[in-house]
Amino acid sequence: MSIDKLINDILKKHLTDNGESIAMEEKIRKAYFISNGTAITVETLGHSLLAQFPSLLFKTRTIPFVDTEEKARAVSEEIDRDFSQENTLPIVVSTMANPELKAIIGQSKALILDPFSDFLPRLEKTLGTSSSHQSGHRISNPSLYESRIEAIDYSLIHDDGGKTRNYNESDIIFSRQELDGLFESFRN
Repeated sequence: MSIDKLINDILKKHLTDNGESIAMEEKIRKAYFISNGTAITVETLGHSLLAQFPSLLFKTRTIPFVDTEEKARAVSEEIDRDFSQENTLPIVVSTMANPELKAIIGQSKALILDPFSDFLPRLEKTLGTSSSHQSGHRISNPSLYESRIEAIDYSLIHDDGGKTRNYNESDIIFSRQELDGLFESFRN
């Protein structure tokens, strides 16, 4: 018995809606979230789309940093192998900004959902200008963005007292006992 079939059988037995079994598809659908960046945006969008189908099961795979033709071909081959093995069309949500990489992924045997291709032409028409077709996000307040990055970096470096240098730069320092008490108060 394959692991996918085992998981599917277990989920079928345990998923209920108001005490009644939910009708489940026999197969778990594969869905890929692909980006030439961190894939945070495409993963969030993909999960939001799939959540609209609560009676279906999905096995998702997020693939970030597909930023070369070699990586794009490898991902496309993986998708095609899944189609051949499962005989079910995989779902691909892709935010590839690079046209060459997008074309490689677009040749995959899958349903390709591409927000850039679907939405940018309409936005360009409405705004009366061409888009940059670049990956990434717009930082409206660079100093706020930089301060957030610095705070996260500081937290990671000094986590659990690993480094005590620069404690004088902290606004607040929690001891383990204080954190335990804080988390306990949220549970009650």
